[in-house]
Amino acid sequence: MKIVLVAMTVKPEVIAAFSEACGSAAVVVETEPAAISAMPGANAVVVSDNAYTPALAKAIAAAPSLAWMQILTAGYDNITRLGAPVRATITSVGDVFSPSVAVHAVSLMLALQRGVHRMVEQKARRSWDKSLPSIMVMPEGKTVVVLGFGSIGQEVAKLVAPLGMKVIGLNRTGAAHPLAAEVHKTETLQRILPLADALIVAAPLNPSTLGIVGAAELALMKKSAFLVNISRGKLVDTMALLAALAEGRIAGAGLDVTEPEPLPPDHPLWDAPNLIVSPHVAGAAGSYGTERQIARVSANIRSFLKGEAVQHVVRP
Repeated sequence: MKIVLVAMTVKPEVIAAFSEACGSAAVVVETEPAAISAMPGANAVVVSDNAYTPALAKAIAAAPSLAWMQILTAGYDNITRLGAPVRATITSVGDVFSPSVAVHAVSLMLALQRGVHRMVEQKARRSWDKSLPSIMVMPEGKTVVVLGFGSIGQEVAKLVAPLGMKVIGLNRTGAAHPLAAEVHKTETLQRILPLADALIVAAPLNPSTLGIVGAAELALMKKSAFLVNISRGKLVDTMALLAALAEGRIAGAGLDVTEPEPLPPDHPLWDAPNLIVSPHVAGAAGSYGTERQIARVSANIRSFLKGEAVQHVVRP
């Protein structure tokens, strides 16, 4: 048995833990050329989506014995874009990072509601400006619409419940869920948006969600509402959001993801008012995230070596 562990972009302690789980089956590679050279005869590969390059995808597709590919992230944009061999089972880390992404989403929402972005601006100006209370609001009694009520959306609901917020979830099925006051199908977004005091975008990127929040949707939101996107930048129309912020048609936005990404230094979005931008770091969770990632992937490695089913399959 041969399991290739692609170490690019992965913490050394994480690779070491995976290598221990693999035992003699482990082949650790540190560079793209080494990964390509290791693929012949490989039965499995463990790789981050951001290390999945066109050249590596081609080498993996040509590996005749490859039966399983473990992705080290919840998202798999590059694998979707570049393709993967149909004979291989593909697994992700599932909800490993959902709690930290949800904390980041709620942090951005609360920062906007409490005017923290304006406080940071005041500090840079060395200005003690007491006009802040006019824009500061409380979450209690407000409605948060969570677009994408999966594992991240449900973690968001857990966090905002003690704050007294009403949660309306939107997902593919619209099935009721105990963590939400209401759940509706994603296609009802325009009908639900006028109810939102905050919209948190947590849906996966696919053809049906591409540009799902555009000018028409932003026009339906309250002027006092905030938008937070911790999913993928392409779900939100960047220029439509820029216009809505510039014209004060929504109260503010918090973006952990942008389109394009990374956001170029000369992009006009940097100058948008009432906007907080973080550099796609919502999943960062320190040792908490590392331990959860190690446990999830190591369990899959052990199952694969025993001939048992692997978990968190994103494509059989």
